Amino acid sequence: MSHRHNPVLKHRDTAGTLWIGYAMYAGLYLASNAAGISSVAWPTGEQAMEEERTEKNAGLFWVDLPNDQGKSVRLFLPNYFNTFRETLRLNAAYSNLIANRGAVIELLGRHEEACQHFNEANEFQP
Repeated sequence: MSHRHNPVLKHRDTAGTLWIGYAMYAGLYLASNAAGISSVAWPTGEQAMEEERTEKNAGLFWVDLPNDQGKSVRLFLPNYFNTFRETLRLNAAYSNLIANRGAVIELLGRHEEACQHFNEANEFQP
């Protein structure tokens, strides 16, 4: 949901980056199932910093904006990503999943990629 009464969660440094791919995939899935959305957009770093500073769209996860052709573009806001990240921290399910993926990847001999999974699993332990 995308309501202004959602809590506003601020950015915090996160060593792991695998979660952001899942957040983007989920966003694409949400937008593909929404009527009238022709494309999605992600905020630039500058846009994200400005949004967090001003809280202009406080509580919203996204806004739908017209593009040059008059079609709707869904712009995902920092609060979407920050909320997604914090939700993954609520229980051990994500941490366990990522650690298990890391174990399989390690068995395949891809040690650097496995380390990335293990590091993220440690970071996301509740």
